[in-house]
Amino acid sequence: MIKHPDTSYIDLLDIEVKEKSVLCSHVEAEPDDLPWYFDIKRYLETETYPENATFNQKKSICRMALNFFASGEIL
Repeated sequence: MIKHPDTSYIDLLDIEVKEKSVLCSHVEAEPDDLPWYFDIKRYLETETYPENATFNQKKSICRMALNFFASGEIL
């Protein structure tokens, strides 16, 4: 605590309670029925990108692949 020169001055603190969690994830089914990590796994195994990937998508796949490594038998 700190002393304030004017002892009658107090800042009010407003606290709101939300009905739902602020952090929510909405997951949809993949349109091609492949798991979300498919492109990352393929990049780790063969260092190839999806056929129609844009520059930004390639960059994202490469960046995400830095957090993973292929272990075990590659099928």
